[in-house]
Amino acid sequence: MEDKTLRVLELDKILRAASEFAVMGNTKEKILNLTPFDDIEKARTALCETDEARVFRARQGRPPLQPLGNVSAAVNRSKIGALLSFSELLSVGHILRVSRQILGFFDVRDFEADYPLLNMSASSLQPQKDLERHIFDCIISDEEMDDNASETLYRIRKKKASLANKVKDILNDIIHSPSYSSALRDPIISMRGDRYVVPVKSEARGTIKGVIHDTSSSGGTIFVEPLKVVETNNEIRKLSGEESDEMERIVAELSSEVSENAEIILDDFNALSDIDFIFAKADYADKINACMPLLNEDNIIDIKKGRHPLIDPKKVVPIDVRLGEDFDTLVITGPNTGGKTVSIKTIGLFALMTQCGLQIPAKDGSRMAFFDEIFADIGDEQSIEQSLSTFSSHLVNIVEILKKCGAKSLVLFDELGAGTDPAEGAALATAILKEVQSRGALTAATTHYSEIKMYALSTPRVENAACEFDVNSLKPTYRLYIGALGKSCAFDIAKRLGMDEVIINNASNFMNAENTRFEDIVNTLETDRQKTYQAREEAERSLSEAEKIRERLKNEDERQKKNRERVLDEARREAKKIIDDAKREIDEKIKAAEKAAKGGGADELRRIKGELSKQSGEFQDKLTGRVFETSKKVKPEDIKAGTPLYVPSMNSSGTAVAPPDKNGRVDVEVGGMRIKTNISAVELDLSKPKEEKKRGRTIPNLKRESVAKSEVDLRGMSLEEALSVVDKYIDDAVMSHLNTVTIIHGRGTGVLKKGITDYLKGNKSVSSFRLGKYGEGGDGVTIVEL
Repeated sequence: MEDKTLRVLELDKILRAASEFAVMGNTKEKILNLTPFDDIEKARTALCETDEARVFRARQGRPPLQPLGNVSAAVNRSKIGALLSFSELLSVGHILRVSRQILGFFDVRDFEADYPLLNMSASSLQPQKDLERHIFDCIISDEEMDDNASETLYRIRKKKASLANKVKDILNDIIHSPSYSSALRDPIISMRGDRYVVPVKSEARGTIKGVIHDTSSSGGTIFVEPLKVVETNNEIRKLSGEESDEMERIVAELSSEVSENAEIILDDFNALSDIDFIFAKADYADKINACMPLLNEDNIIDIKKGRHPLIDPKKVVPIDVRLGEDFDTLVITGPNTGGKTVSIKTIGLFALMTQCGLQIPAKDGSRMAFFDEIFADIGDEQSIEQSLSTFSSHLVNIVEILKKCGAKSLVLFDELGAGTDPAEGAALATAILKEVQSRGALTAATTHYSEIKMYALSTPRVENAACEFDVNSLKPTYRLYIGALGKSCAFDIAKRLGMDEVIINNASNFMNAENTRFEDIVNTLETDRQKTYQAREEAERSLSEAEKIRERLKNEDERQKKNRERVLDEARREAKKIIDDAKREIDEKIKAAEKAAKGGGADELRRIKGELSKQSGEFQDKLTGRVFETSKKVKPEDIKAGTPLYVPSMNSSGTAVAPPDKNGRVDVEVGGMRIKTNISAVELDLSKPKEEKKRGRTIPNLKRESVAKSEVDLRGMSLEEALSVVDKYIDDAVMSHLNTVTIIHGRGTGVLKKGITDYLKGNKSVSSFRLGKYGEGGDGVTIVEL
């Protein structure tokens, strides 16, 4: 791609914004130097890795990367025997530590399968824990080595500290002695070089015997090393030399270890930079609410609700743009500052971003073509040095574009043919568009010329588009409409701004008849387009609302199913508890009976037998949940508006909205939702449930968990109604301890039979099922084993 195109379309600003999300310095440079790929698979991979990072971060969070210095130079120096500085060794240690942490962060289930592209970078990490530990055990900061870096260093520093304390004790005695107080400038201990000294007044130079190491700038103070500490200071100096030698040995040892692991360290650094790069792109994509465009080699652009990323998100107006399917050339018209230039810049910038592996701020499903070249003649390139006018500078660009563009090119023209005589400019612009189209390139051009609009109307695979302008507010709406013809709106704007109507009428008269008729046609088409657009917007709103209602009903159905499963689980646990209690008590009675039999107690046996019979009935009552009736089957004449109804398939009560229709279907309002169902799927609700919502928990109606019949008849129901009934019936059958049940669905079209078969395959309560045999109902019934 030409640098001029990248600059005109402002890719550099996009890269600067994306680079702000990079953690490592060299990653920022990598993003700033990003250029479009010349291979579609590389671009597609870059887009996909960004998508993987967005998904991973949403599930697991962002990897704990840190600002890491570029150690390439230091590591390479270690390979030729150079000693690394404390700072360089610490940088290597940090890279090894972060590599280990990142590898652990990516240690999640199915990481390799779910994130194959991220795994390619992560699998390059090879933490060297021993070297990492050795570095941090030895180096504390850029200027300090740990005392415990070696036993020798520890011994030297310990002895050195002991001697230093000895010197300080002697000097403290001197500076606090009354004999020397008048000779001292201040009662303090100072250092000159690596020697401990005391400040003595120049005039008292001979009072304290010792070696003079320095004099103050004024000459009034001399710094004396008393003779009493000279020998000890000499020992300290010797130890300091030994300390330096030992530290150099340790640094040499660490540098050698770095050299031995040089390739691994560099690979780790590059892998961390790659991971930072991928997640920086993901962060930027999230910021601009981007999607991954579908990249294609078919020269098709289909941008859905695209938003220019450099415009304030609160102000930007999304646009829909198509190119390449029904037409190859798009002519965009409209008033100045109406959004024409932004529209073609959006097309070009999206193409560049896509080929750089950056996701675009548009709606999912947007498609972008892959181009060999992108050309843009946008903006005023007037050159004083070259004595070129605006028109000439544009022509210079266009001539270069015509030399290079081909079938895999995207060409963008802003105000094509402007800056010269309108008639000649329009003719030249038309010829240029025709030539570029003949080469198979995709083209988007902005213009004010009516002649070019007419060319687009009459030429195959050339289409008009318009940027809308609100004449009443004198402001552009920035909406782009494919297939519409834009107006410059000069007369309308002049009128709104208060220009005399006589002048405006005279201006209209100066327009030739052909142009006047053309503008009248444009006005008519624009009026029709606005009506169509309003109708489409209303239809989209209705569709969106219907989708929300459908989703709400789906969620409610899921909630009801989960609630029913919960109730069944509780009931099963309760049933098991009842049976266990029964077995325990029966065992106790049997033991008592055996004991009574041995003792010959006939009366006692009769009493125990009676208790067993009574308890058996009680346990059966508990299991079947026999209670008073709360609902019953309904007849059409029983239902009026406001009739309380119970919907078994939803385990919920509701109210009839109106009497049933002639097909036996009734509208029922349940929980704020309106559903339409057959009257066979509802029951009269004879008693309103009490408010049992201290914590929002629903207490199940025990009647509805009563003993189920051994068969259910679904004939005459829709598949949706039948599945709802069967779902409830299977639950009731399980609760009633039925082992085999029969589902009657009839032969008919086979829809019910297939739907019921598919449902039974996925029901965990079903052990097996088969079609009925001769005498059982044949293939009009299904026998189910629970």
